[in-house]
Amino acid sequence: MIGFENISTKWTQLFQVNKLHHAIILSGKKGIGKASFAKEFCTKIIDDQNFSNIKIIEKLPEKKEIAIDQIRELTGFFNHTPALDKPRFLIIDAVCEMNRNSANNLLKNLEEPKNGVYIILIAHNLSKVLPTIKSRCYLEKINEFSIAIFSEILHRKNINLSQEDYEFLSEITDNSPAIAINNGEEIIAIYQDLLNSFLSFEIQPSILKKIGEKNFSYFNIELILKYFCNKLCKNILTKNIKLFYQEKAVLQIILAKHSHENLLEITNNIYQKLHFVNKSNLDKKVNFTNIFNQIIYG
Repeated sequence: MIGFENISTKWTQLFQVNKLHHAIILSGKKGIGKASFAKEFCTKIIDDQNFSNIKIIEKLPEKKEIAIDQIRELTGFFNHTPALDKPRFLIIDAVCEMNRNSANNLLKNLEEPKNGVYIILIAHNLSKVLPTIKSRCYLEKINEFSIAIFSEILHRKNINLSQEDYEFLSEITDNSPAIAINNGEEIIAIYQDLLNSFLSFEIQPSILKKIGEKNFSYFNIELILKYFCNKLCKNILTKNIKLFYQEKAVLQIILAKHSHENLLEITNNIYQKLHFVNKSNLDKKVNFTNIFNQIIYG
């Protein structure tokens, strides 16, 4: 996988000389492809399609954490005879989503490793991983992707955009290819409509129509509004920031209407509104309209 070539080479070489650590924490930002790389690496090492030697533990959709029962069910996987005498791999995506009970149960397998069993723990936030788990694992940190790697990943997924689009998505998604691949083109379209809305002092109908769609994820609106608020604050604090599309004209209009102190207060209030909408049944069109009006009129 793009961006993981060096790690793949290193792990493969270590495995070939029987020096690959039995437990690895693969740490990096969420959405950069850590779990996908881990699955690809394990499949390559096993060198066939016998996936009985690969076990993947993920948080169940209806749960907030990986539960202890999911870890207890691994007993058979750790103890059974491996198919075709090949190694076994356990991938936990993600270790920072385990509760204390499930994490403590996993410790038993980390403290008493089984021959031929390798555990790869995906971590988005190392501060949420128990120190006792970290102390028993080899830590592999993924560096932040460059814009060139970020763009190449999207290009490989047939998402062909302008250089400005790639740079904008890299910034607004915090360099997360997963978000950009799944939502990137929609994020670009909505953001440009938002800028046009500010220029015309009227919300573009396309935005409200999109928000009203049954399967539309309000996550995209939250991401866009938080990004725009952050851009406002950055523009107040420093003038050396990269501007995209019609941001320069929009910022000039908004900054002419509000004092810096007022804008900082407005952006703080918007963050509270976005947090509240997720905790209530507030109409999302109303929420967006209120935020838009607050930015324009205060």
